[in-house]
Amino acid sequence: MRLGIITPYDSANYGAFLQAYANMRFLKSLGYEVFFIKFRSEDQREKVFFPPRKSLKGKLQAYVRRGHISKNYTIMTNALECFSVIDVMDIYCAKLDGIILGSDEIWNVKVGTFQNSIFYGVDKIPSFAYAPSIGNASGEDFVYYPELVEKLKKVQIIGVRDQNTQEAVFSICGRKPYIVCDPTCLLDVSEYPTSEQRSLAEKYILIYSYSVPVSLQKKLKKYARERGYKLVAACMYQRWCDENICCKPLEFCELVCHAECVFTTTFHGAIFTLMYHKRCAIFASSKKLKDLLLWTDMGSVKIDEEIEYEKIKKLLDVLPDYTKYENKMQERRIASRKRYQAYLEESR
Repeated sequence: MRLGIITPYDSANYGAFLQAYANMRFLKSLGYEVFFIKFRSEDQREKVFFPPRKSLKGKLQAYVRRGHISKNYTIMTNALECFSVIDVMDIYCAKLDGIILGSDEIWNVKVGTFQNSIFYGVDKIPSFAYAPSIGNASGEDFVYYPELVEKLKKVQIIGVRDQNTQEAVFSICGRKPYIVCDPTCLLDVSEYPTSEQRSLAEKYILIYSYSVPVSLQKKLKKYARERGYKLVAACMYQRWCDENICCKPLEFCELVCHAECVFTTTFHGAIFTLMYHKRCAIFASSKKLKDLLLWTDMGSVKIDEEIEYEKIKKLLDVLPDYTKYENKMQERRIASRKRYQAYLEESR
């Protein structure tokens, strides 16, 4: 059986790649041929890495970061070689038996990319949704996209990724979908490549974030000085850190694994931080991240912008109890794998 996955597998961050990689690995383990649908041109993809800047400040930031971003673009482009890709124009020639929609924020209509109807199903090919998210959007935002609503109603939804998406789909389609785990969680931590040899000799705090509030930057810098740790940012450039690293997406797993502790503000940054049982502080401003920490029972590592220094210091010093997390994650992983497999087998 040949399956095509529609997801932003070619984006500028590690999470988008890793959820695509994990989805592929899981489906291949079930015996399926897996292809990714190329939904945008290379020029459109370049703009994800090098967005046009209008303000003088934006242009200066882009100039300072251009070397880092160019390196990241090259590394991320080379990493795509592990995927078999079909151009969207050739989708009907590829003789696909089914389409998988997801994962990631493919139903976030507040983002221009995800207003593309391709993310809501393909006519004449059975379309299944696995772990899509609407991000910080809501069901009300779909009022302006009636054509997407009609397509969404025809999709067979295996499960969505978070409660906000569940509520939105219910308000749009009148059916309450099951909540499944993100594709990255379908795999056990042992299925991600890591080695005992450290890529960085120094002890470091890993920073994985698009942006970090200045108040938290100051606290993290103070903590790093007191502990003698290096501040290392991965993928997204952070001027205030000691070192900015561009690595292959799968090498990100090693960076997390060998870090003394982790600070992140992203969904997938949090997933891998928890997966590797790290000391951590997670700044959860998005609905999807708050939802993740809630159902994994890891709310103790959640921080806000106003957290006192002594509290963030304690979080980064003390390993949290991951017992409940492992129980919750294993339960959802097993249920999600069974549900995913059952839906696809029934469609054969």
